[in-house]
Amino acid sequence: MLQGDVFTFLNALGAREGDPRLEHALAFVDGPHEVEVFDEGGVQEKYLVMTDRGVDFLLKDGVLSTVFVYATDTPDQSTYGGWASLVGGVSPEASPDDVVQALGAPLRSTESFVRYQVDPGFVQFDFDGDALKMVVVMREVVGGDAPQAAADEVEGAKTVDGDLAVFMRAVGHPMF
Repeated sequence: MLQGDVFTFLNALGAREGDPRLEHALAFVDGPHEVEVFDEGGVQEKYLVMTDRGVDFLLKDGVLSTVFVYATDTPDQSTYGGWASLVGGVSPEASPDDVVQALGAPLRSTESFVRYQVDPGFVQFDFDGDALKMVVVMREVVGGDAPQAAADEVEGAKTVDGDLAVFMRAVGHPMF
């Protein structure tokens, strides 16, 4: 069961610009932000980037859709400073197994992420190998939210090798 400050971000999901829930989440991170705006297929995507605080907010058509909380420094982002209270039992050094041990069975997991459904959205832990890269708090997931059966649980499942296997392994990996 998830506990911690992550609920500040979960509670802001779906909030429009100017909504007190979004303002509270921005104030919680407590720092200036830069604005980057993109038009993605007719949907305006606005990123509120808090580089020195380790958090990005994504608004789609003015509504908070996703919050990215960084667990490690990247060339473009610092590590979030509030890890001690973000998700109870999970530190930035956590492996996928550590996350599952702390929070229980996930809704879905792959080699690159562990995802939980938490009303009103989802909390996903993204990994590079065993290293936690970020926590993604999102309103909805691309491709749906149904649990996925492991390949060995699917009747008649076959393994794929060769060049196609490289692309198959990339499916489900975070874009950032």
